[in-house]
Amino acid sequence: MPNPILNIKRGAGPGRLHLSARIRATACAILCLILLVPFIIHAQGASPMPQQETASEQGFVEFKYEYLTSAETLMVFPNQGDALSVVVLNDSSAFEYTHITIYRDTGAGTTTMVEKGPQVVYPTSQWHLGYTALEAGEYWVRIQTTSQYLIPKVSFERYGDRAWSPLVSYTPGDFAVFQLKPLRKRMW
Repeated sequence: MPNPILNIKRGAGPGRLHLSARIRATACAILCLILLVPFIIHAQGASPMPQQETASEQGFVEFKYEYLTSAETLMVFPNQGDALSVVVLNDSSAFEYTHITIYRDTGAGTTTMVEKGPQVVYPTSQWHLGYTALEAGEYWVRIQTTSQYLIPKVSFERYGDRAWSPLVSYTPGDFAVFQLKPLRKRMW
């Protein structure tokens, strides 16, 4: 006797399941809702993402603070270069942004080695960037933030004895800090 809901028929063959029209229609309606809801929300002018996350897509992120390290020497050894690690912690309940630039002094000027940003830093979370030096030289880091609640740390590191160890670390009180608005001004 066939099941009226699933419409299982004897002799239909092993593993064959014939769904009733009601179940096929319900499954199709659920799948359409799952796929179309983001488009419906977007068409009505609402954003499914918080406004703070779309600021970089709109091309507007206003950085308020800038943290600078001093120049530190990184060496390159056979099969391994020194490295640096940048961590920005968001100690607020709002989405914030950071922009990180790593520079190398060439002796005839400065070269930008890495530039990342604007990068979102989620509330009560952190953003991390690691960089391994490919050339020996003097390196320094600029970190721009949208809030005083973004807390930076930079560590210049060397690999040895199967572990990374810091050569120099910059914690929040170690940076040269600038307020960027209305004019760039040294804070400490």
